[in-house]
Amino acid sequence: MIDFRRDKDGVLKAYKDDVCVGEITTMGDMCSHMTEKEFRVKHSELIMYYQFIEMKLKGLCAGLTSDSLLDWFVNLPEYKTDPMGKLIEKVKELQKNQSIPLLSDEEFKELDELRQARNYWCHQCFGGDCPVVFKKDKTTGEYYMKCSDHSVDIERDLNVAMDWEVKLANLNREVSNY
Repeated sequence: MIDFRRDKDGVLKAYKDDVCVGEITTMGDMCSHMTEKEFRVKHSELIMYYQFIEMKLKGLCAGLTSDSLLDWFVNLPEYKTDPMGKLIEKVKELQKNQSIPLLSDEEFKELDELRQARNYWCHQCFGGDCPVVFKKDKTTGEYYMKCSDHSVDIERDLNVAMDWEVKLANLNREVSNY
């Protein structure tokens, strides 16, 4: 396991078994010190949260189109195959049509950014413009994640997805009160 801590000068460094394996200058560097196994666990967890978010968006759409609290699940199949982008737009449209202020324009922008991150991690991270590759460390023999684009940050994207999953769960409860 990689441990991150600051040295006496305040520089953030990555340590493995109390041996410094590198200096962290960007969040992308932090991910590059993740072993392949650690990356694959984080990646699986991230995809799981994206699936939770899609289900919460489907629940919002079904709830916003139902006549009562008890029949929202009847509308759920209508959104069964809709992708995240279409669900976000549908929530935006339903909220506007029903004058129910669930999400702000800024929050819809954040959701679209989350959708873009989801598309990267689900469809492009192993073969797109900036694929994640694994480089073998000559000292330890372990494989570490490497990506040339330092804006790619699985930890950040996982935290964002976890926050949105909670937020959307709370919104689903709010919709049941309308």
